[in-house]
Amino acid sequence: MTLDTDFVSYRATDPSFTGLRITKLMLVAGAAAATAGVVTITNPIGGANLYPPIVVGTQAAHVVIVNDQSTDPMGTLTWQDFTITGLTATGTILYLWYKW
Repeated sequence: MTLDTDFVSYRATDPSFTGLRITKLMLVAGAAAATAGVVTITNPIGGANLYPPIVVGTQAAHVVIVNDQSTDPMGTLTWQDFTITGLTATGTILYLWYKW
């Protein structure tokens, strides 16, 4: 899955969505250098972090900022729904690999 725009609820954009088990995620700068900021992935109900906030600097284009191979200390990443903020402002792209 490739995401480059903020949204409040993935389930609202895709009503057939029932959840994902994230196996890997990667955040990269877009076509130009990234703008400093923070990308957050949270639960739309209550706002709990589904992944720790990712601080973005002014990296050059296509630099990998985060690359997680399911070794996250928070345990298995299972998202029933999720909100993403900061992609638009930082000019970054979030790639998600998942299993249903």
